[in-house]
Amino acid sequence: VIPTTESASELSTNFIEGSCIVYLGFHWAHDVVGGANLTYEAKNLMPVVPMYSSKDGTINGIMFTATEEKQVQDSNGDWKTNFWDKIPGIFEENKYGERFFCQNFCGTCEFSGSKDGYYTTMHWFFKDTQSFTSKDFEWCGKDDFSPGDSILECRNGVYPGNPMQ
Repeated sequence: VIPTTESASELSTNFIEGSCIVYLGFHWAHDVVGGANLTYEAKNLMPVVPMYSSKDGTINGIMFTATEEKQVQDSNGDWKTNFWDKIPGIFEENKYGERFFCQNFCGTCEFSGSKDGYYTTMHWFFKDTQSFTSKDFEWCGKDDFSPGDSILECRNGVYPGNPMQ
């Protein structure tokens, strides 16, 4: 069961809070072996990650996670849309300057066990968190956003590596 609000006791008991990513919200993960204590093994990560509003704690949407690259390229090398997020996967390894899976989390994060060194995500939204005019626009608690600002926010102040810029 995925709680619909961050204030639900089931959330803090069974999930661990991750980072807030602008436009998405705070990510909360569950490990099928460790619950809120992640084992950081791909096979144990629940493939559905709820994302919550930094404004009112209600659910913004969910992120589906696959432990391998799911996107495909056409003969011209262009990424084809197949419902998975249109990027060539997210690195399992925490590489500086690259999109890596641990950017969805806060604190120590070293996942292992993906099939090809990549994770793939698919985001489904229940609100319009991406339009500036929406009451649900997600800025992760920031009052303003300037070029060069990090799009990640960890309430505990501990980031998995260098925040995405």
